[in-house]
Amino acid sequence: MKKKNVAVAVFIFPAMVLLIAFKIYPILSGIYESFFSYSFVNKATVFAGLKNYAEIFTDSTILNSIKVTLVFNVFVNPIQILLSFALSLLLMVKLRGQRIFRTIHMIPVALSFTIACTLWGVLLSPDQGLMNSILNLFGIPAQSFLNDKSQALLWVIVLASWKGLGYWAVFFITGLEEVPAQLYEAASLDGAGYWQSLRYVTMPAMKRTFKFVVVSDTVSNFILFVPAYVLTGGGPDGATDFLMYRIYRMAYQYSNINLASAMIVVLLIILGSIVLKEKRDKGGEKMNYKKSRLTAALLYILHFLLIVIIFLPLVFALTSSFRPLSDLYRYVSPLSWKTFIPVNATLDAYVAIFTEGGYGQALLNSLGIAAVTVILGIVFNGMAGYVFAKYEFRGKKFLFLLVMLSYMVPFELLSINLYDLILKLNWVDTYKALIIPCIANGMIIFLFRQYYLSFPDQLLEAARIDGMGHIGIFFKVVLPNSRAICISAGLVLFINQWESFLWPVLVTRSKDMYTVQLALSNFSTQYTKNWDQIFAGSVIAFLLPVAIIMPLQKFFTAGLTSSGIKE
Repeated sequence: MKKKNVAVAVFIFPAMVLLIAFKIYPILSGIYESFFSYSFVNKATVFAGLKNYAEIFTDSTILNSIKVTLVFNVFVNPIQILLSFALSLLLMVKLRGQRIFRTIHMIPVALSFTIACTLWGVLLSPDQGLMNSILNLFGIPAQSFLNDKSQALLWVIVLASWKGLGYWAVFFITGLEEVPAQLYEAASLDGAGYWQSLRYVTMPAMKRTFKFVVVSDTVSNFILFVPAYVLTGGGPDGATDFLMYRIYRMAYQYSNINLASAMIVVLLIILGSIVLKEKRDKGGEKMNYKKSRLTAALLYILHFLLIVIIFLPLVFALTSSFRPLSDLYRYVSPLSWKTFIPVNATLDAYVAIFTEGGYGQALLNSLGIAAVTVILGIVFNGMAGYVFAKYEFRGKKFLFLLVMLSYMVPFELLSINLYDLILKLNWVDTYKALIIPCIANGMIIFLFRQYYLSFPDQLLEAARIDGMGHIGIFFKVVLPNSRAICISAGLVLFINQWESFLWPVLVTRSKDMYTVQLALSNFSTQYTKNWDQIFAGSVIAFLLPVAIIMPLQKFFTAGLTSSGIKE
């Protein structure tokens, strides 16, 4: 029993200490700070009661940011969810080359919001953007896009929908692959066609997956930050002033951390009321219906149209990165083959970002930070998930409640109050600030727990009979047999770190500590005329994670399926 207690402590201590310090503490700190305000008379922080909360609902700029965020969610959530589900259905229909299509459609998952905003910012440029050239083909006059108050939010919705399409489709595919094949066979025997089976078999079986995606998508859209920071600055005239961006400005531009904390608490309450916990169903394989040649041809056409829509900005960025700066917009209008194929190809932009822009250091920083986070995250979160699944110990329910609390609270909401802790630890502008708070992850612990709940007890018992200890069993038996979930967890941690933007903005000061996303943002503000360098940096920052993620995609979906991501 003593050895068991020691093993439990060893397994759970690293993850829980990190979760409590860097996830739970900021929540409690934010609640505490929300009841105080700075008094210029007393030159000190004084108790303010509910004053900050009252100000949230009387300040016109805050009310506008709440309105913008709500309107954005009302439109973008249905668009993202319905289009992602439609894409997942398309990718589940058996066609020749289906694996290739799935791989192609999943590539944008590796695209960060920072890069997406940078690319779309160029496409939507009123003067020289590709979008106005396309509209011109149809006789539509040039538009102001993001510079027009009536259009800005609409185009951010389009951007967010384009960015999230492949990501949420991954989860729908995971759910569709769990639908029992026998249900489709029974429906087919009863004379049901594709649409009848979709309505009466697929949709009921996908109910829990839909709830998971709806909740997750809503939470991520409520904390949207990057488009306002990189693209619009919250404008024009507050049209894209999202609540998370307003919180950031309130804390760091207006130095009102107490009001910002109250806004975070209100947002936490909203998100907490949205988050649901669902149980999963088990199931089967791809939908296999007889298709006429016409139907198959239409499906191929649809695939290619989607590929064009998804890859148009990426192809334009890729080809533009090989153009001399003087040629960058020369062939944008009118559209021709020269728009997408560089006439005078050059590597000058790639040479410049590594020799002048400090991009190489930023690239090494991001790769190193992500690698350390992935390795430690798999070990620490895996140990915690294993303990929660296979051991009984005092305080288990309470600790798991803390894990789920950290799971439902996005890291972006913690970052404002977490920054204060980083200041106290003197970690600002260090790798410790970029890595340590991001290692323990409630979602990853939950995924490991779900996976290990179904891990064969016979293997564990056989290892004990062979004389292995608790720690030896985990590292020599359990972890080597957890490849799928380890890859899934590792990819989630990698993507989180690679795409991280708000946190590096807060805790880095020197260019030597910049991550890739921050370096790209810095290019677009300091080198506004060197768009060829911005394109070159974006291409590298996109292709590197693609090279890592794509070969592992089947393990990723397998890991999500086996861990019960739909719960």
